[in-house]
Amino acid sequence: ELGRTNVYNSIRYKQELQFIAQAIDEEYRSMYEKIQTFLVLMYLENYLRSGQLYEFEAQSPMGYSIPSVETINQALLNPIAELTLSSLMNSHRNDTIRRINIEIGQGIQAGESYGRIAERIEKELGFSSVKAKRVARTEGGKAQVLGRMASAEHAAKYAELTKLWSATLDSDVRSSHRQLDNQEADEDGYFHFKGYKAKGPHLFGVAKLDINCRCDVLFLVDGKRPKLRRAKRLDG
Repeated sequence: ELGRTNVYNSIRYKQELQFIAQAIDEEYRSMYEKIQTFLVLMYLENYLRSGQLYEFEAQSPMGYSIPSVETINQALLNPIAELTLSSLMNSHRNDTIRRINIEIGQGIQAGESYGRIAERIEKELGFSSVKAKRVARTEGGKAQVLGRMASAEHAAKYAELTKLWSATLDSDVRSSHRQLDNQEADEDGYFHFKGYKAKGPHLFGVAKLDINCRCDVLFLVDGKRPKLRRAKRLDG
């Protein structure tokens, strides 16, 4: 009888894990769709706003039009398969499911109460939420940069543009980005740092240089530099 009970418990345990995995999968699908929509809007907003600035600086219309959603999605697609938004979200989802399964299994083996196991799960979900937000923040920054770069590529048909790396000047900026600050792109549009190269922030394809980056690209129209640059206080 005890053996049969263990079998029933094992089946129920597996069913519960399958239910949890399904629920998490649905949440990640919804999150992916929301982030993807956000990225398209971020790209479009930066494309059109930058275009307005370029036209103002050049004092000449440049014939901007709204790019299609298909064009924007293609621009946002990372050429490295493992670094696409879909791949990153799938990786995080699978990691979340794995971690929760481990915590439930360890909790059961330790004879913990449902409340204690729930605390374990809550902790893991909080950890996964932080990782998901990091992806959204990084991908959002990349969408901004790509939108501005595409806008500048169009404006370059009408005016001379110079591309500069613009770092966030505060106490949190990483040293590599502080060194990149104000660097002018080479003739092919690349910025360089210790053997790595990228056409803009978030585009190195290297985690230590891309994740949580707050840098931007600055395009000078006919060599005109902005008269004011803001920075946070180093002590606050």
